[in-house]
Amino acid sequence: MDEAGVSMSEFKKIYLQGQEFASGIAVDYAPSVLVAKEKRESKQKLAANAKVGKRFPSALVLNQSDARPWQLQHWMKSDGRFHVMLFAGDILASKQKERIEKCAEALRKLLERYQRPGKALNSAIQILIVHSSPRQALENGIFDFPEVLRGPCDPKMGWDYNRIFVDEASYHEGGGKAYEAYGVNKESGCLVVCRPDQYVGWIGELEDVEDLGEWFEGFLVVPQTGGGDANEKEMVVRNGDNDVDDVTGGKVKDLKGMPLDQASGLAV
Repeated sequence: MDEAGVSMSEFKKIYLQGQEFASGIAVDYAPSVLVAKEKRESKQKLAANAKVGKRFPSALVLNQSDARPWQLQHWMKSDGRFHVMLFAGDILASKQKERIEKCAEALRKLLERYQRPGKALNSAIQILIVHSSPRQALENGIFDFPEVLRGPCDPKMGWDYNRIFVDEASYHEGGGKAYEAYGVNKESGCLVVCRPDQYVGWIGELEDVEDLGEWFEGFLVVPQTGGGDANEKEMVVRNGDNDVDDVTGGKVKDLKGMPLDQASGLAV
């Protein structure tokens, strides 16, 4: 208490709550086709502080390749893609590495299902990895991960070194507390999926990719051949009889009757 009898800890708590409201990140979406809340309540504990229905918080992580510190949310571009955050845990443990490899293969099939023709495998859904093993303990760096997680070698741009990160303290800017901040187990990890508007839509274990695919099927359809160019396909967000063009930036057919939490970030 201060001299006036005001609790400073309580004052700070209320101040931070008001700050979230003022910045707009206090929004908490109710369960819907885009917010797997009630059906997966038991999975929330896998990432206790990345609440389903709320904006995905950022944390400082290090690039696996060059040790440069980044706010993780920097790489969650608002480009219409869904973001699969793969918290890989301790990949130096043989059992965990085996889990990662199986998860990666399942994710590869999922990405291929929604891949736009002529575009990169991650054109509709991108994967970002944060592991908890010591960065320098990975003998081959990003090449210790399956190709679907690190990306193929582009003939012009080379390897993509901005997909794999580590929860480790930087030389000068702190860090090393991302798993703690998200409430994720450092050994086993988990999957956290964010919508294009960076709100958490789904949480699951590494073995739950099939369930993740069923969630996507609730509102995404496999790309179909569009008119005019046989090589171009569209991916749409489905909501009953209303189809909202996503990713390709085509004409929005109808938004009437669509709940705001389903349209947010997807109809842009």
